[in-house]
Amino acid sequence: MLNKNSPQTSLLAAALGIAITGFPFLGHAQDSFTPAQRKEIISIVKEALKNDPSILSEALSSLQKRVENEEKASTTLALQTHQADLAGLPTDGIMGNINGKTVVVEFYDPRCPYCRRILPDLAQFIKEDNDVKLITKVIPILGPASTLEARAIVGAAKQNASVKLQQALMKDNAPSNLDRIKRLAQQQGLDVHQLLTDMEAPETTQAISNNLQLARDLNLHGTPAFIFGKTIVPGAISLADLKKYSSEAKAN
Repeated sequence: MLNKNSPQTSLLAAALGIAITGFPFLGHAQDSFTPAQRKEIISIVKEALKNDPSILSEALSSLQKRVENEEKASTTLALQTHQADLAGLPTDGIMGNINGKTVVVEFYDPRCPYCRRILPDLAQFIKEDNDVKLITKVIPILGPASTLEARAIVGAAKQNASVKLQQALMKDNAPSNLDRIKRLAQQQGLDVHQLLTDMEAPETTQAISNNLQLARDLNLHGTPAFIFGKTIVPGAISLADLKKYSSEAKAN
């Protein structure tokens, strides 16, 4: 049986990657393969599996570990590269202390039920810690309704009302449509006509696109997702966890 850390397993992992996708997972294998070479590689994989089927799980484990390491490295680089974006942009929402030294970033979708569920905990979190600056970045990943509401939230930033409209939209359970947005915007004291104009502005489209690209660069796979300093925490975490990760970020 091959050891999962052995060179043979690493080579088989690369061969499996090539056999399945045609893409060389080994860092030094830069050239593409001819059909004949690919056929030979597949033959090698089949023969190896015939002799010892257990190496399949070991090879796949090796592939998974390599992918995870590459993703971790790219995430670390993205956190360094996008420091300015993560410090807060005019199109972001800001909750808590705008001058707070403890910066927490949340990526959310306004239609995401988990994002809605943690609203009370987030409110309590910033209430209890007056040094927290919570930056909220909207990423519409759940379809047209999410995109429509994201446009409204980003557009409302022109009236310094993105957080007010975000909260109103996420606490309201009526079906998502433009009339609902207009109703809630009016209730929050926004200039509805101006909001409709700003929703369609090119800079609104660009801001949302930038948020989505930033989420991809950070390898975020869903909402909500939080960033505490250099730590990314996915999911609807509890108030206790919000406090824990915030404390760890302060310590570092």
